[in-house]
Amino acid sequence: MSFIASTAFLPRMWNNRNDDLQNIPGLYGSVSGSSFITADCSAGFATNKGAHMPGGGYQMTVAANGSQDIYFCNQGDVQRVPFGADNSFAVGVETLGLGAPAGELCTYTKAIPGETYAFGPGNFSTIVTETNKYATVSNGLLVGASSAPSTAGTIYFELDAGLGIDVFTEANYGAFSRYNLLCKRV
Repeated sequence: MSFIASTAFLPRMWNNRNDDLQNIPGLYGSVSGSSFITADCSAGFATNKGAHMPGGGYQMTVAANGSQDIYFCNQGDVQRVPFGADNSFAVGVETLGLGAPAGELCTYTKAIPGETYAFGPGNFSTIVTETNKYATVSNGLLVGASSAPSTAGTIYFELDAGLGIDVFTEANYGAFSRYNLLCKRV
């Protein structure tokens, strides 16, 4: 999978001090038979936690929907960019929206109902608006909708009434729209 343009992930209001397992290390990819094939993972891409890997971390796979726990690719620790075959470099500036290169461990943040997260427009297959204020998860992306889902246990998001839609900044310029979403569960 190649990186998706204009993606981003930023926890806005969360309680990670009281949940040390909210952030986990993982490699993104797909399972084919008994093999795990790593792939690039865009910032804020929705995943599900899979098998524990020898040496630590988890196999993260695309989240088909919100029926299981959702983990978002959170490249906020050390951003890396691929360089050549099997190499990557740490980046210190202009890191907004950088994803995790294939084969690189990354932090994945569990979406917890009651917490607010910010996403870029690339994280949506259908953008949320003031009237289309709900979002569900489908194939790793958020899908704007006019109503909340009704299936019990489903994780979904609602445009945060206090934070709404504003702008991500990088360095000293506005990069792209920031969608602040409150996580909920039916």
